[in-house]
Order: sequence, then C-alpha cells, then structure tokens
Amino acid sequence: MKLSCVMCAYNTDERHLREAIESILNQTFSDFELIIVDDGSTLKHVKDTILSYKDKRIKYLYQENAGISKARNFGNLHAQGEYIAVMDSDDIALPNRFEEEVSYLDNHLDVSAVGSWMEAFPKKSILYCPENPCILDCLIGCPMCHSSLMWRKADFEAKNLTYNSDYLTSQDFELWSQALMSGLKFHNIQKILVKYRVENQGISSIKKERLKEETVKIKENIAQFLSRGNNQYEKELNKMAHSIQKKVIYFPKIPLIEIREKRNYIRYRLFGIIPIFKKKKL
Repeated sequence: MKLSCVMCAYNTDERHLREAIESILNQTFSDFELIIVDDGSTLKHVKDTILSYKDKRIKYLYQENAGISKARNFGNLHAQGEYIAVMDSDDIALPNRFEEEVSYLDNHLDVSAVGSWMEAFPKKSILYCPENPCILDCLIGCPMCHSSLMWRKADFEAKNLTYNSDYLTSQDFELWSQALMSGLKFHNIQKILVKYRVENQGISSIKKERLKEETVKIKENIAQFLSRGNNQYEKELNKMAHSIQKKVIYFPKIPLIEIREKRNYIRYRLFGIIPIFKKKKL
C-alpha cells in the first residue's frame, strides 16, 4: 500500500468529522487507508459516525483517552503505507492533496516529508510556509503546517522519531525540529492543499502559557544543538549575519549560538549579537 492517512478524533463535532472524512475519501489519489483513532471519546456519535461509512479503506481504532501524541503514535504504529499523511478530524483536505504530495515524494527521493500552505476558515487567512525549511527556520517558529504533512514512514522509523507526549500543545513542532536536527529533509509545496478550521473560542490563558513554555523549550534544544559545532549551516548563517550586520563575516571565529546568563535570565543570541529568545532561570 502506498499511503496511510492517520486521523485522531476526540469528541469531534459530527458535522466537522464528516467533512474531514469525506474530504479524504474524495481524494483524486485512491491507493490509501484511512486510520481513524478514537482517543476515548465520551460522545457516542464519534464511533457511530466513523462506522457509518462502509468504505473498506477506513480502519477504526479505539484507545482509552491518552492524549493526542499517544493517539497519533498509536495510529502510526498500525499504518501499512509507505507514506504517512497527517489529518485532523475537523480540517478539510483539498481533493488533489494526496496526489500532489505523493507525486512529490515519488520524484524527490532525498526528501523525507512534504507539506503545503493552509487556509484557515471560517475567518479566512493563509498560513504560508517556506519552500525548503531547515532547522534555522525553527528559531523563528514552526515552518510546517501540521495537517498538511506527509512523510516517509521508513525514514522516521530509522531515526526513531515519534510524537513526544511531554508536549501537550507543540508536539508537531517538537517532532519536526527533531527530524530536521537528525538530518531529514523537508519541503513545502507552495500552494494551499488543506483548509484549517479555527474555532471561534480563543485559546485559554493556561494553554497560551503552556504553548509559550513548550516553544521556548524547543528553541532552547535547537540552540544547544547549533552551539555544539553543527556547522552544516555555515553558508546560510553567514548570509543571515552578513545581511543583518556586515561586520559579522568571520565564521567560525564567532559562535553559532551564544548562551549567556545575566541576572535572572538565560539569553540566546545568534552569533553572539542577534537576540533569539530568553528564558527565566529555574
């Protein structure tokens, strides 16, 4: 089998769930299985909705509620496809998503994962992603849209890469950053292939704080990685430094990442001069 699409559901609104499932079943590329993991939903309609579809490509899996990371890993473990595609249970994949992403991976054997831009709805906005993201992009923010990603199962298994359940809000960002640091190559198709549902209710203050903490932790891990002399990014870093401050052109006489403690904060700076982020000391 060429492709496994893994979708996780927990008490998803029935209408949204149906829209997500049908957007996958109506793909122009048809050689796939759709694995739907019910992460211990307490609402009966979730199971009933999934089982109402008689398409043999759908595989229903149930687990006691364990959180989204463990649910995704559970689904990925059962995937039989050469490629694995991510899909959230309330998003919508455009009909040509699988066809375009499978074609790209088939024709670019050095690329381990491919994604695309996404369009948020019902309030329209577009999430743009860099064409060839690298670990440096992760110092700014996550350079991939999660619901658009498709990757080579063998490449991620070879690096022992899975979702980390310690990250409750940023498990996708953490996984992609680990993959990039391990040397895997990513690409984003420069067009919209997925529509991303944004609910009206805002993110809670508790979740915002958790998101901020996890993002800082991910960036800290990347900074530590770059500060250990991983100089494969020398060319890109020199370009960045030269464009910001022309006197900084004597790589590697200057550090990639300088980590400096001052008062109650630990500060991270690119080349020792360009602030990246800071965190409070414990």
